[in-house]
Amino acid sequence: PNTVRFTLTHADATFLATLSMGFASIYSAEYADKLMKDGTPEKLNSQPIGTGPFVFQRFQKDAVVRYRANPDYFDGKPAVDPLIFAITTDANVRLQKLKRNECQVALSPKPVDIAEAGKDGNLKVATTPAFMTAFVAINSEHPPLDKPEVRQAINLAFDKQAYLKAVFEDTATAASGPYPPNTWSYAKDLPGYPLNLNKAKALLAKAGLADGFSTTLWTRPSGSLLNPNPSLGAQMLQADLGKIGIKAEIRVIEWGELIRRAKAGEHDLLFMGWAGDNGDPDNFLSPQFSCAAVQSGTNFARFCDNRLDQLISAGRTTNDQSVRSRLYQQAQTLIQQQALWVPLAHPTAATLLRQGVEGYQVSPFGRLDFSKVSVTR
Repeated sequence: PNTVRFTLTHADATFLATLSMGFASIYSAEYADKLMKDGTPEKLNSQPIGTGPFVFQRFQKDAVVRYRANPDYFDGKPAVDPLIFAITTDANVRLQKLKRNECQVALSPKPVDIAEAGKDGNLKVATTPAFMTAFVAINSEHPPLDKPEVRQAINLAFDKQAYLKAVFEDTATAASGPYPPNTWSYAKDLPGYPLNLNKAKALLAKAGLADGFSTTLWTRPSGSLLNPNPSLGAQMLQADLGKIGIKAEIRVIEWGELIRRAKAGEHDLLFMGWAGDNGDPDNFLSPQFSCAAVQSGTNFARFCDNRLDQLISAGRTTNDQSVRSRLYQQAQTLIQQQALWVPLAHPTAATLLRQGVEGYQVSPFGRLDFSKVSVTR
């Protein structure tokens, strides 16, 4: 009576990992049927019914979301009651509210806020390596970026260590490929593209572009965990590319518009990031490097290659982790040889807490869980 059986139409080694993601939550069929009958299916989001640790009460758009602890939760009633999300978009304001004890948890701090909180005896910082990679996607459909030599030259020209220090301020580790180091099947011996302007110029000459070329560089207006200082990062890449004759025009585009246009493949060079949702390596490969993802738009390199596609597909159809690791390491090597990205950084996910907050753990996937949290005031 407590068994659920799923029968798949095809072998999929990622299925169990996919079930761990938020959208795979089990909802009330009776409630869903009622909403469909009433013609109001959107209420599943705004008036939810569930069996989680907290009971939704109400929300005010862009302002606050309120919950009560669920006394019937299978793992026991949470100690936090009530639980209130105060929507505060400015990171500095979140820090000031935390200092004044107007809140006890502040999410998504800037690197400078992390350093400041570490010096405050009333605050503490919880961290974990994020399952994320920041990168610059190179659109392989746009000449001359369709030439591997050009993409390799861009990688060789960018001073990634200087970028990491200036933009992330010691809150991230350098990336050499698509995977964070905490991924099983991570290829730790990839050679990378160390800074080498002379080699970069030679590759451009080999591609028939000794005099360089013009291109565009897209970035977002505001910072995020995967790009704390978009303006500075774009300026640094622009300056480094200029040293080898590539004239990059920076275009700052609002986030929603940037994503829409990038999925349509309009960009040349694009500051982007990817956050894995479930710990499975395929969660990076299929969305970012498969041929199907060129059509869906999440393959920002716009690169469709039969050999790479076969490696990704084969990795999804076997449950043997050693076999999957071998296939994914081959895929990582191919991705680097083709220089589809300029891999930048693997950020550290951090949350600022008041002293007295116990049991909170930072998720590498960006999830929030307050079911085991307690607060001593």
